[in-house]
Amino acid sequence: MTVVRSAVPMGLSVLVLSGLAACSDSRQASNDRGRPAAAAASEAVVNAAEDQAEDSDDGTGVFYVGTGRLGLYPERRAVSPIAFLTLDEKVVRTSTEDGWAYVRVARTGQVGWLNDAQLIQRGP
Repeated sequence: MTVVRSAVPMGLSVLVLSGLAACSDSRQASNDRGRPAAAAASEAVVNAAEDQAEDSDDGTGVFYVGTGRLGLYPERRAVSPIAFLTLDEKVVRTSTEDGWAYVRVARTGQVGWLNDAQLIQRGP
C-alpha cells in the first residue's frame, strides 16, 4: 500500500472549499433568470407602481426623466447628488413636496429626491 502526500497545504484546501461554498450561496440569492434578487425585487416594485398608476390620480406612478444628467439627491436640500439619471430613464414617483419628487429608479433601485419639473409622463 502506497501513501500519497498532497503538496497542497491544509489551510489552502479549506480556503478553496469555503470560496466554493460562498459561490453557491450567491447563486441561491439569484432568481430563476440568473439576475440578482435585488434587481428582481426592484422590477417588482416598478411593475406594481405601473399597475397602481393606471388607477391613481394622486401624482404617484411611473415617470421618465425629461432632461439629460438629472441629479438624484439623498435629501431635498442636499448639495451633492448620489447619482445622475439619463434622458428617458424610468422612475417611480411615490410623493412630491415643494417642487421635489421622491422617486425609485427602475434600473438600479436607488431612491432619492429630484426636481419634479424635469419628469414627464410618457416614455420614449
